[in-house]
Amino acid sequence: MKHLNSLEAEATLAPFALPFALPLGAAPDTGSRAASRLRLKPRLTLAAALAAASLHAAAQSAPASATPAADGNAAPAQATAQTATQAAAPSAAAVALPATSVTATVDAPYKAETVSSSKYTAPLRDIPQSITVVPKKVLEEQNAQSLQDILKNVPGITFMSGEGNLGWGDLFSIRGFSAEQSITIDGVRDAGLSSRNDTFDLDRVEVYKGTGTIESGVAALGGSVNLVSKEAELGSFYRSSFGLGSDNYRRMTADLNQQLGDTTALRLNLMSHHNGVAGRDEVKNDRYGIAASLGLGLGTSTRVIFDVFHQKDNNVPDTGLPIQRGTGGQLMPGVQQSNWYGAAGIYTQQTESTSLSGRVEHDFNDTTRIRSQLRWQQTDNFSVLSPARFFAANANGSKTCTGARCATLGYTGIGPLSNIGGVNSYTDYGLTSAPYGILRGSNFGNSTRYQILDNQTDLRFSANTGPFKHDVVTGFELYRETYGGNPREAYVPAGDMFFNMANPSNAFAGKWSMEGTNQSSSTVNDAAIFASDTITLSPHWQVLASLRYDRWRAETNSPTGATLTSSTDGAWSGRAGLVYKPVEPGSIYVSYSRATQPTAIGASTNNLIYGTASTAKYDPATSQTYEMGTKWDLAGGALGFTAAVFRTELSNSWQYTSDDTSPVRALPAKRVDGVELGLQGNITDKWSIFAGVSRMKSRITKGANEGAEAANVPDWSGSIWTSYKVTPDLALSYGVQYVGHRRYTDNRYVGGLNNNSSNASGPSGVNPIYTQDNEKAPSYWVHNIAARYRVNRHVHVNLNLNNVFNKFYYAQIGASLDGFQLYGVPGAGRTVTVSADIAF
Repeated sequence: MKHLNSLEAEATLAPFALPFALPLGAAPDTGSRAASRLRLKPRLTLAAALAAASLHAAAQSAPASATPAADGNAAPAQATAQTATQAAAPSAAAVALPATSVTATVDAPYKAETVSSSKYTAPLRDIPQSITVVPKKVLEEQNAQSLQDILKNVPGITFMSGEGNLGWGDLFSIRGFSAEQSITIDGVRDAGLSSRNDTFDLDRVEVYKGTGTIESGVAALGGSVNLVSKEAELGSFYRSSFGLGSDNYRRMTADLNQQLGDTTALRLNLMSHHNGVAGRDEVKNDRYGIAASLGLGLGTSTRVIFDVFHQKDNNVPDTGLPIQRGTGGQLMPGVQQSNWYGAAGIYTQQTESTSLSGRVEHDFNDTTRIRSQLRWQQTDNFSVLSPARFFAANANGSKTCTGARCATLGYTGIGPLSNIGGVNSYTDYGLTSAPYGILRGSNFGNSTRYQILDNQTDLRFSANTGPFKHDVVTGFELYRETYGGNPREAYVPAGDMFFNMANPSNAFAGKWSMEGTNQSSSTVNDAAIFASDTITLSPHWQVLASLRYDRWRAETNSPTGATLTSSTDGAWSGRAGLVYKPVEPGSIYVSYSRATQPTAIGASTNNLIYGTASTAKYDPATSQTYEMGTKWDLAGGALGFTAAVFRTELSNSWQYTSDDTSPVRALPAKRVDGVELGLQGNITDKWSIFAGVSRMKSRITKGANEGAEAANVPDWSGSIWTSYKVTPDLALSYGVQYVGHRRYTDNRYVGGLNNNSSNASGPSGVNPIYTQDNEKAPSYWVHNIAARYRVNRHVHVNLNLNNVFNKFYYAQIGASLDGFQLYGVPGAGRTVTVSADIAF
């Protein structure tokens, strides 16, 4: 495969970059231009592979009839939608366009034709927005087990670690913007700050990129993720899977669907799971789950779906490893890659999630439908853990500095302050002292309950105004979201714990104390209306216009019920897009979207992490996305190619802190520019691919850190998952993921508690010896392989080998709130699993 140099890559991407003149140059220069070009070569391999595969597919003359999938079972592309009734109605399909039309029943299980959201009326190809759908087929072949496993398939998504990985759930960013408040389940907001640790009840996962509007409501500044649940369907099938593997991996699932008459079906999904983590001491995951779905009136004009879900997790979390500043990712001296800095028998992370939902749909005719969904969800999180802070110690294990400031600062900043260049900087970073110590703080227990009651009702219809056709969706959403402390009783260490960093003792023999809880609570009530219109102007032109208005009230209450804080506000969000279709299988689009995220939204979760109440005094965060892209169906509709160039800007940003006097603080505005390519479907009747690559460049645009790169935005990222059917019974798969260099934190400053803010304060200063590049996590490649063999029509055997070369890398990175401590949570080492799938 040819490797492109930087000039060739820029020439290839130039047609997409010109409309916005985005800065798509090479990585930050730390040497000669020639060396910079050489560094780009491996990063561009994914882009070159996508281009080669799409050109190969375009040259194929794929038959219109369905062809066998990798497992030998035909699965029409439209079956990737949640149910047949959720498929998007064609908006412009009735208008003939020049070129060959695409056959609707092409067998391409990697390629989605629609999204599950009822707020979209057009096929996926004609929506002026970057949307990636990770289908069930990919989840099964990869043996994906968590949301993090799934989102590795989506370029532009990176994972973060809170301070010491303090049980904050799925912390990740989409296109460089925090997205933990931007998860929906079947279109309903889920802000429970939990880890979505299993896929047993998932049909597929949809990632909506760019500023969210009607599909996600408030809080989706860089995009959102929708988890689509399995539902009852007509026809009967009975499937089960049993797996064993390295690191005590054990897994059992069952998926049972029974038709109960002409229009009724019941589906039951079960799961039991246990695993350790390769290369990590002590870390483990235990969970079980059950989900049921009852469908009434299936295949008729009136359908009713009831769903119930319950999952319980009991895990030992990974607190991560200490990273030396100024080294580009090296561990502290004496630290082993397997070191675990928790306390055995104490640290735990438990989650229990239950949901009930019901949905009614009625088709008045072929073009008019009403849909109403009611969902209740409760998530209980209980954790006992603490951030690990690192410092230089004397021979007897005591700290080399004393006082609260030393404990706060960790291993950096233990020396005297000196005035350098007009600012105060620490000149002794403690890196020459020995041995190194670890302090486990005393903020151990956290017990919370998240609840949401949500109703979404929408009406969808088509109408004509003169020569123009309108596909309209309009409706409303009402929800009440609460987050509060649960009563708890947990024995925890009575004070700080000190251990040797190089050889941590995971047992605690000191004094214990009974810890209570902060039972304050927060509530958000939101009422929203929305409307969207896809207008077909001609066979070649379409316009999308959508608008949403949210009105909310947020309150924080004390344990006695007294109102501590309250705020009421409203916000508009919207998207406008123009689509040009030169031929039926292709589209070219431009779009603009804008939304706001108030401090009140998120207060129901984040402001209780430390037991403090948000003053909610800051202006709403405002995000806007400009995007230009193209989408094409190739190989007779079996393969989809997408490309997009985008810019997302964020202003008035803020975050929650551990500072009781200022629990909310402003953050600097930032901008992310990028290009994305995607390829999903069948290259030939035997060869399937699901791939994407992203190039992003970020900048902080205001404040003390203006000009710096934003945290956790890799320059390049991408993945490929491809399967080839060697024989009718044997399919082989290969996958690779690449994540480029990314910064641990936004700030340039070392030494101030507010060093991330637009107005740095405290004894902060520019570190005289560090450079931006040295504060980046190292890039990495991870390779995976899999094989699937059909024993007979009822039994398949699967082999998965993940991280083939046992690569050590940081799957999640982060920094302490004071900016001193740098953390990396390693990804799993080499892992082998074998499973048997049985189906009748």
